[in-house]
Amino acid sequence: MPALPHNSRVVVPATAANLGPGFDALAMALQLYLALEVEWTDEARREVEFVGSNEAEATDEGVAMARAAIAAGLRLAGREGAGYRLTVRSDIPVARGLGSSAALRVACLLASTADTEGVSRSSLAAEAARLEGHPDNSTAALEGGTVVVASSAGELKWVKLETPEHLVAVVAVPGVTVATDESRAALPENIAFQDAAFDVARAALLVAAVERERFDVMAEAMEDRIHQPYRLDSIPGAREAIRRARESGAKGAALSGSGPAVLALCDRREGKMQAVARAMEAAFGEVGERADALILPPENEGARATPA
Repeated sequence: MPALPHNSRVVVPATAANLGPGFDALAMALQLYLALEVEWTDEARREVEFVGSNEAEATDEGVAMARAAIAAGLRLAGREGAGYRLTVRSDIPVARGLGSSAALRVACLLASTADTEGVSRSSLAAEAARLEGHPDNSTAALEGGTVVVASSAGELKWVKLETPEHLVAVVAVPGVTVATDESRAALPENIAFQDAAFDVARAALLVAAVERERFDVMAEAMEDRIHQPYRLDSIPGAREAIRRARESGAKGAALSGSGPAVLALCDRREGKMQAVARAMEAAFGEVGERADALILPPENEGARATPA
């Protein structure tokens, strides 16, 4: 068997996908993290331990997800058969729309290929997208910043934008969970031409707004007709939280990924993050759903591995 990878510690950020109209195409990395420590061995063991704030949410599904991603990374590195002990600590809420599964998969892939020559960033991004089933969260988790991503002839193409440091996310995270697969099942197979055109225009406007720091157009740029109308009614309080976030000074607001979390983007210099946070928490509270708002600056570095 080839030499074992070096023991390492990997840190991966949370991500907010879609940002309204950018369904499966846009995502933003945020300063909330999953950390993975890996000890490699030539013994035949496959140990995965979740500790800390997400210890109670370490399900069989999460363990299987980590093992599949490690196996995929070892295949890329030509090191199939290596044994390991993984320790996962994460502050990213599970199944809330902040890319917890993408962060775990990216961490496992990076840990198993971190000191390997010949495994490109493109290969890692493609494998992460394959495991995740869609490329937005996984690419943003790997690269950081705000990413625009598309699949072309079976290959991923993406452009990373540096998220402006003044553009801060306020994310209201309710207690209810939403599985992405179940949320996607609620979406229609076909959409109206007018709705597609509506979203294309706004997705393009949003990319330009991030690139040029045109925060004044973000409220319009984050509107959507393709997925949110079919998801919001199943998340009590979310539609009202978006409305109140805008009223309280957010530059724009939308579901974070498939929800249930609601993301509002604020200009740090205006000092309205706390007011937006309280407004969104109140919107959820009025329908009997507790939500905790997190104030998260942008993360432009992305996933990184260091020797343990």
